[in-house]
Amino acid sequence: MSDLATVLLALSAAAGAWSAWPVPLPVALAAVTVALVARWPMLLVVAVALLTGTLAARSWAGLHSPPESTFQGTVTLVGDPAPVDNETRVEVRIDAKRVEAWAHGRNARLLADRLAGER
Repeated sequence: MSDLATVLLALSAAAGAWSAWPVPLPVALAAVTVALVARWPMLLVVAVALLTGTLAARSWAGLHSPPESTFQGTVTLVGDPAPVDNETRVEVRIDAKRVEAWAHGRNARLLADRLAGER
């Protein structure tokens, strides 16, 4: 790989991450694999842009919090509950997502003696 191709590879990785353009992950990985096996530097430049764009888009998607609402069900405490004024704040896991939860009144008192890891 030439110096110019290396610079283009770095720039394409940065551009892909900046654009966060979602492409199916298997497509991006296949493009990188073909470029590496065939030793085609220009295809590798494009494939790396696709891969970093896909990974950036997936990262951004994970940052969106769920809408505020009342939840009824079982959650796992990620951290110990922390009292804040007359409320209790705690991080919980709902399925694979971590969210911040606030409890008020009776529910806050019920959470006060719980520990991380409890359901």
